[in-house]
Amino acid sequence: MLCIERSVRALCRAHSKLTIQRSALAAALAFACWLSAQITPAETVAVAESSPAAQQEATGAFPMDQLTEAAQAKLWPVISSPSIYRRLPTEVVNCDRDMYLTLVRNPEIVVGMWKLMEVTELDMRRSGPFTFDCDDKAGTTSQAELVYGTPNLHIFYADTLYEGSLFARPVNGRVVLLLRSEYYNDEHGRPQAKSVMDAFIRRDHAAAKLVARTMSPLVVRTADHNFSETFRFFARVQEAAEQNGPGMRQLATRLENVEPARQRQLADVATLVDQRAAARREQAAAQAGGSPAVWRAMELGR
Repeated sequence: MLCIERSVRALCRAHSKLTIQRSALAAALAFACWLSAQITPAETVAVAESSPAAQQEATGAFPMDQLTEAAQAKLWPVISSPSIYRRLPTEVVNCDRDMYLTLVRNPEIVVGMWKLMEVTELDMRRSGPFTFDCDDKAGTTSQAELVYGTPNLHIFYADTLYEGSLFARPVNGRVVLLLRSEYYNDEHGRPQAKSVMDAFIRRDHAAAKLVARTMSPLVVRTADHNFSETFRFFARVQEAAEQNGPGMRQLATRLENVEPARQRQLADVATLVDQRAAARREQAAAQAGGSPAVWRAMELGR
């Protein structure tokens, strides 16, 4: 139990001032904005933009020839004519490739951590091998799907429904997210993950289109913030696994709405991250002529 409490406290230290921002239209991205955090080991290497050039480049990055006809039929109307397009800030975070992929492909794990820390009302649960149901408790529900996935490219699609005071009748929306990732080690040998996400949002309701144009600056600022802080949280999970592997393994068993197989996957990855971090400390200590314990203290002091 002490190990679990230490892991939760380590994650919560980054969340003492949770600043997730929501609006009726920004909630269309809720299923992707899994968690927020304060400043963590991360770097924004490119600012967000909505330029036609970025949109054209992102549209051309979809591997349409590798998608089924059904997938193409869902994606193309959204990416070819979005109500809102946004390339979110490009982030580089300290995160192991296996941990990164586990969190990207299992967003309910991150939401489960969020709920364990009591910092969200968001509900997300897996409805199939690659599908998720999401309810932000603010009027928007989503049915999301991981349409395509490789280590370097993921495509998410979501049907959203908003029922609230902003519109007289329910409003449907569609969201496509293109996530491109790169992995490398920094000068200290620590694993880094670079994330570039392009968001395409389409609203078919005439009034919603007008509101989308009017509120676009708020929507994109909210999306920018949530995306950056979500991936910075990945670095916090990485850090917790490196510093307290046993606690992270125990924490995995307590995650709400996460299947046992997914809990075991997180526990296994946390073990792997812990082992790799220990190996890096041993190697660094050998090169520096010190002990792994001393090198660990130096790492924690950075």
